[in-house]
Amino acid sequence: MVPADSIDRMNIGVGTPQRIHDLLDEGALSVKHLKRIIVDASHVDQKKRGILDMRETQIPLVGLLSRPKFKERYEAENDKVQLLFY
Repeated sequence: MVPADSIDRMNIGVGTPQRIHDLLDEGALSVKHLKRIIVDASHVDQKKRGILDMRETQIPLVGLLSRPKFKERYEAENDKVQLLFY
């Protein structure tokens, strides 16, 4: 068995807002070393809708980004989290 402190850590996570939210709630994802949240707002579907246009993605995204652990770090002096949209 490999000690937990010697396991390589993933430095990037990708998922839908709801999936990331669920992983955080389950404790399967940590934000302890989080530096940036990047939202791909450039993708549009066949109906010309983006993540910010669709209720089924907009509401989970707002819920995710407004989590207390993120909100307190957006304007923090130390351990700041950057929010980037592209």
